[in-house]
Amino acid sequence: MSNIDLLSLWSGDLTSGVTKLAKNSDDIVVSGLANETGRSLCIVNLLKQNLGKSVLLLVNDKKHRRLMVDSLLAFGSVKAEEFVLEELVQRDAFVERKNLISMLSLAAKLSRDNFGVVVASFADVLGTVARKKDVYKNIVAFAVGQRVVMVDLFRSLIDMNYHNGP
Repeated sequence: MSNIDLLSLWSGDLTSGVTKLAKNSDDIVVSGLANETGRSLCIVNLLKQNLGKSVLLLVNDKKHRRLMVDSLLAFGSVKAEEFVLEELVQRDAFVERKNLISMLSLAAKLSRDNFGVVVASFADVLGTVARKKDVYKNIVAFAVGQRVVMVDLFRSLIDMNYHNGP
């Protein structure tokens, strides 16, 4: 069996055009590619251009995480890993803490240059993001010189679902 570089089958114009766009952008959204193979080829090709970027690849369905990682590993020597949060069936402080640590670890990986590709589902990444209306509903504003009754402040924070801690 002979070795074939599938990435070399991409047209030179497409490769240079995509690379130019990627170099001029901090965030890139790739859409319109029909399947894992097409997306994997595109991402591996981008990373092969030494752009110095790390990639967060979001998939709609959790089942597709593993397929994407396998495809990425098959088409290149790029580092690729799955990002999975532990499911919370009921309130569990240990699982919440573990998931928070996982999210912070994800942010740290993506902030490094040339980390590779992290594949995650929309639900895992965006499930912990507050809705805009909830953020604006939970704003406490202070004015310079304003007297604040600490008991009232803590009550309002607790009403906004903040938790006390050490």
